Amino acid sequence: MKNIALLLALFCSVRSLLAQSSTKDDNSKEMTYYGDTASLLLDECRFIDLTDRPPDHLVRFHSERCVRYIAGVIDGVEAANAVSSRNIFFCVPDTPVGPSERELAKVVIKFGDDHPEFMHKSAIVLVVQSLARAYPCPAT
Repeated sequence: MKNIALLLALFCSVRSLLAQSSTKDDNSKEMTYYGDTASLLLDECRFIDLTDRPPDHLVRFHSERCVRYIAGVIDGVEAANAVSSRNIFFCVPDTPVGPSERELAKVVIKFGDDHPEFMHKSAIVLVVQSLARAYPCPAT
């Protein structure tokens, strides 16, 4: 029962981000931006490498969407961890000693590049798998 509550908290956290990130497809029907595949998220995360160049609104827009999505997944997992008697999925260290938003995005990009089998899965699966491999929770 606790696992269901934890997954529901994670889903609600990410779903609220997705609700703010909807767009229209070619058939003009509403669709969730990242809900279909991880490859859509990676396309936006790749803009992270361009943020060192002169200011560009498009680069900033796409890179911010990437890091905000990852932050939403982390917030959802942290909320699930808070109501659980154990940590689940991953344990990202807190800042200032923890990774920056840019470093987190690069972890997700690298994992996606190394594991193309995840590209057809939802973005949340890619982010959770990426961070679980990079930041496993200590055994309790």
